[in-house]
Amino acid sequence: MKKLTISKRTKLKTALALFLCVFACALAYLGYFFYDYIMQQRIESHIGNMFDDVIEKREVQTIVTTAPPEPDPEEIPEINERPESASARERRLLLEEEARGRVLFADILEVNEDFLGMIEIPGLIPRQPYVRSRDNKDYLNTDFYGNRNRHGTVFLNATSCPLLTDNNNIFFGHYTTGGTMFTKLLQYKTADTYRRAPVIILDGLIGESVWIVFAAYVTEPTTWYTIPIYEIEDYADHLGEIRARSIFDTDVDVGPDDRIITLSVCDYTYEDMRFAVHARKLRPGEEIPESVKAEYNKNRKAYSIPNLRPIREVDLTNTATALNPVTQRFVMYQARAGAIDRYLGDTNNVQGPFRALTHPGITASSNIAAMMLNLREEDDEDARTAYIAVQGVGGGQGITLFTANLSRSSLVSIGVVTPAGVNAQFPAIQNSGGLWLLYGVPGDDQTNIYRQPITGGTSERLATVYGTTNARPIGVYNVDGRPVVVWYEPSSGYLNGARTGVNEVFPVRHLGAGLRVSAYGIPSGTTVRIAFETGGRLSFGSFDLSAAPTGDPPETAAPPEPAESTEPAEPDEPAETTDPAETTEPADTSESHNPP
Repeated sequence: MKKLTISKRTKLKTALALFLCVFACALAYLGYFFYDYIMQQRIESHIGNMFDDVIEKREVQTIVTTAPPEPDPEEIPEINERPESASARERRLLLEEEARGRVLFADILEVNEDFLGMIEIPGLIPRQPYVRSRDNKDYLNTDFYGNRNRHGTVFLNATSCPLLTDNNNIFFGHYTTGGTMFTKLLQYKTADTYRRAPVIILDGLIGESVWIVFAAYVTEPTTWYTIPIYEIEDYADHLGEIRARSIFDTDVDVGPDDRIITLSVCDYTYEDMRFAVHARKLRPGEEIPESVKAEYNKNRKAYSIPNLRPIREVDLTNTATALNPVTQRFVMYQARAGAIDRYLGDTNNVQGPFRALTHPGITASSNIAAMMLNLREEDDEDARTAYIAVQGVGGGQGITLFTANLSRSSLVSIGVVTPAGVNAQFPAIQNSGGLWLLYGVPGDDQTNIYRQPITGGTSERLATVYGTTNARPIGVYNVDGRPVVVWYEPSSGYLNGARTGVNEVFPVRHLGAGLRVSAYGIPSGTTVRIAFETGGRLSFGSFDLSAAPTGDPPETAAPPEPAESTEPAEPDEPAETTDPAETTEPADTSESHNPP
């Protein structure tokens, strides 16, 4: 008994020692984190107070200049001197201002000789110092006092001119779990941030300047957006690229004569990605705007995002993507054996899977389509209910229509809605002048594309696509008052179109062969919106059918005589659906402290 008692005591002591060790390590980590945060707050407060003292002196200081006497005309040499250019005059004045600034800010420069000024975004990011050194690595993990701190210091790019006379002047700052530095720049993913924080203020050695925010987007960690750019032609192209990538269109005009600043921060929603915010300098005589009007960029340039953080990879096999045009967020549905998984996201991020919709007839090879209903602006999860069309439920032919309540885990079958005996495939649902179901029917080296009301009714053949048996309909669009059907051909890689009832194919865009393509959004006029994936990379594209098509159409076989359309069978009576309930979007819990 005595030996057993000693053994228990030893175990208790060991467990207690282990607990204390883990507790001490956790406490040390929290202390280290808290110390970094407190030091950052101290820097902002201390340097901010010193800066305020200098500003007060600068405001009351009067610099008296005496005009030089008029020279004697006889003493003026007859030399045709070249007049000073506007850029040279600006640089000279900035250098003079910097010289005065180095006198005014001497106390701060004694603390850190790399100091250039303070940066602030009123309503978003508090005032903090920024620096510039010969190496961008110097301030990645070093605070303004020169101490090691993983929050680092906001710094101007080493290759940028400290006078901010480059076309593109680049600033870097960290993303931190404490919300300091440039963390809150990611709030420019919402239109409200443009309205409440439209300007960036720089003040320091060269005086005060105001910059108006006009664009923001997620980008790869490449150098394309961090090049100072000197040639005016390249700069105009660069501004066009920024506009094309921006999440929002703004009412801020920007031209080749404007200078811009670029603020860059890590975006840990993804793996190794950046978030860039661009602002142009306030023009002479221009008033500081109280807000900036921002609207979602529906024609945003398609781009690829590798290795999305929330899920292992993006695979659009047998998926449907349904967009809420109000919130510009989507739900992506993916079929698997016995269920349909759901993902939430936007054109920047996809998260999930979340609660699955179960049904024993669903298979991993089922092609599906979806359309969300009951949309309201306050619904962050984009929708309360949805129609979901599934091909080949339970191994049968035709397309079965379901309703889904996003707060529950079951599908309610409305029944097979395509004509009896017809091998309907590749469904698409469209809300354009009513709810429509589009589908393809494979034939002898061709695909017939049909449209019918989603609740059943007479089907209408829209087009016959020759040379392929798996043309996948995307939607029907209004071009010059006439309907145009658009589909994707995996074999040729083309997104093609044709006026309904006319088999004259024209190319919309060449995407590449073998892609997984899913339409998203409610068609509006001539804009085609698609999500597509290949090799684990998710991209979004918007194409305007009214623009001249690019590329040559794929070769097609000689058209045979088209078959007559069939009448659909009467669908079953739709089941009643319950009132939808709220869903909750998961919080982003990713944390990291890598360099921006």
